[in-house]
Amino acid sequence: MFRWLHPNRNRRFGERQFVLDVKLRTRQMRVARWRAAGTGLAGVLALALLVLLFWRGGKWFLADAVYENSAFVIQHVDVRTDGVIAPAVIRRWALVRPGQNLLSLDLMRVKRDLEMYSPIAGVSVERCCRARCESA
Repeated sequence: MFRWLHPNRNRRFGERQFVLDVKLRTRQMRVARWRAAGTGLAGVLALALLVLLFWRGGKWFLADAVYENSAFVIQHVDVRTDGVIAPAVIRRWALVRPGQNLLSLDLMRVKRDLEMYSPIAGVSVERCCRARCESA
């Protein structure tokens, strides 16, 4: 009934031409995905290599320039006492020997270790260069 008023709409679409073809080939998409994944992986590897380089380089620099540098070696341990305990005994209790690295020495540990001995009433531990210590 009244079919002639509403013609079949599907017939209109059948007559149209393709205006824009947006199909990409599967191979092109796969290559683009692999290229993006490879670029991302290369970036992550480069970043990891850079972090490793800075970490190992910093470790080498600290070891060479600070911890194994002969300029920071303890050359003399000065012990001042009131005469009750011999300085050699105090040196042995302090566990500080000439040849150790001055910067890696924990002064608070040395002070705490010396204060644990009952004959010692008070302890003062400090780092100083020879010129400053001799003038004092």
